[in-house]
Amino acid sequence: MAFKGKLQLSSLNNINSPEVNSFQLELIPNQTIQLDISAPTSGKNSPLITTGLHQSKIQASIKDLISITGDLTNPNKRDIEVEQGSLTATIQGSNGDSTVQLTASGIQCHFSDISACNFELKTKVPQLYERARELAVTNLSSTAKAKIESNLKGQKFTLESIKVSGEKIATKTLAADRVNLDIPTVHCEVTEPTICTLPEISSQFGIINTEQFSLSGDLNFLDSIVTIKNGAAALDSEFNSNNLEIETSEKYKVNSSAKGKLSLQHNKLTSHSQIKAGAIKIDLSGSYDLSKSSGGVEFSVPEVTFSTDRSLNDTIQGLPLNIVSGRLSAGGSVSLHPRSKDSIHVSLDDIAATYKDSFATGISGDLKVENEDGHWITPTPYSLSIESINAGLPVKNIQLSLQLDKQKDITLHNFSADFLQGKVTSSALIWNLAEETRKSIVHAQGISLEALAQETDSENFEASGLINLEIPIVTGPEGITVEAGHLQGEAPGGRLRYYGAFSPQMLASNPQLKLIANALEDYEFQTLEGSIDYPASGDLQLQLKLVGRSEAIDSDRDLVINLNLENNIPDMLRSLQASRDLTETLEKQLDQ
Repeated sequence: MAFKGKLQLSSLNNINSPEVNSFQLELIPNQTIQLDISAPTSGKNSPLITTGLHQSKIQASIKDLISITGDLTNPNKRDIEVEQGSLTATIQGSNGDSTVQLTASGIQCHFSDISACNFELKTKVPQLYERARELAVTNLSSTAKAKIESNLKGQKFTLESIKVSGEKIATKTLAADRVNLDIPTVHCEVTEPTICTLPEISSQFGIINTEQFSLSGDLNFLDSIVTIKNGAAALDSEFNSNNLEIETSEKYKVNSSAKGKLSLQHNKLTSHSQIKAGAIKIDLSGSYDLSKSSGGVEFSVPEVTFSTDRSLNDTIQGLPLNIVSGRLSAGGSVSLHPRSKDSIHVSLDDIAATYKDSFATGISGDLKVENEDGHWITPTPYSLSIESINAGLPVKNIQLSLQLDKQKDITLHNFSADFLQGKVTSSALIWNLAEETRKSIVHAQGISLEALAQETDSENFEASGLINLEIPIVTGPEGITVEAGHLQGEAPGGRLRYYGAFSPQMLASNPQLKLIANALEDYEFQTLEGSIDYPASGDLQLQLKLVGRSEAIDSDRDLVINLNLENNIPDMLRSLQASRDLTETLEKQLDQ
């Protein structure tokens, strides 16, 4: 380092120990010094150790001339002034993963009984890696105005007009891009412990990504207090946000606001907060252990009342499910790594919901799931009632008890429903969430063919009579299938009118088909029996045998007709859904 200067001596009476009255010193720019430093630390998890900065190489240089003057005439009060100038320093950690660049400019210092320094500080961190928490920082920069004071009692410093920006900050569980902080002031008392107060912190972030969701928007911290003792930091703060957008991995979006308090003590982060999104309010109490990457949250959703003007889709965008009426409340506790104490409960009261082009009304009941040995289960079957479900054909007055077990089986116990003026029942309907194969039996009694014809708006089909069915249902990787179901008509039979289904060309070339077509135009059956199959393709296959009479053929003689019918059920339901106005149909159902 090069410098020039002059000394003023009081006298040369004692040549071996001259007295200096004053001095002037100028540090010449564009000179570089290099140092190897080893900073004292406490604890193996001290940030200086885990970032590798406890043993560093420092390269410092003076960019603009620094002038130092001193008045030493009063031995009880020696005054030293530092004016002008700027200097830069680059700190390279011993592990090579952490680099910090510092620039101090506009330096003004006074050293006396009370010493003070003012300067502007710029910091750049091209890269920094904190080993204990696997924290990686890329292209972090900051600017601030700094003031440092010291006396016999200790030191204090103040930072003002702080602006921080970061390209990327990442840990094992999250990554934040385009982070910006605006901090009007920070004041620290360097004692034991060191205490820093931050009245306000405004933050904006482009996006924060985790495995489950992403977060963007702003977050503000108020009345923050940071305490540093033995190298460990603690934090207490309030926070709020008027603009938080959450997007799940399934592309569901929520715009929300939040407020609360948080605390960091001994590497454990705790918070108490409230989130508001549309009609929904969620109260949260959570904790997260930074050293173990573990934590959990307790939540409560006070009762929410939904309406067509205040629906679930107004709160959560992108959901195929929408709640348009009724009341809902929920609560529970969930851990980042599920444990046996976790539970979720939901209460439904007269809920009306749509799913794509289907809807359900009058859903009521309480549900609770608990985590037991890593499996989500219901501790007991829970009763549910549903006024109606309409996916094209209406199903009404649904009653069931729902249960989820360790094998991931969802079982609908004691299922019953009204369908086409008849009754559908099953002692147990089973669906496995892991898509393992499960078998169930469904019984249907008194299903009205007349109601079926009316609901399907068939232009070439009229019918009367009642049928009973036994349907063996298989659920699994192929969805829902039926093998060898059985169908049988109730006495005394019924009537079929099936007309206009065949073209004149088909009838002209097939006399037997013409005979059957004529018979079905007005056919009264005494018996009806057949089999039902429903493969994964969705093509319902009916093999029917009817015994009856037709005026068009011979009213005094029984006529046996064997029919093989096929109809794609998903296509039929979509056609029925398309033929109606969903909103109008739902409103009519809600008005009943």
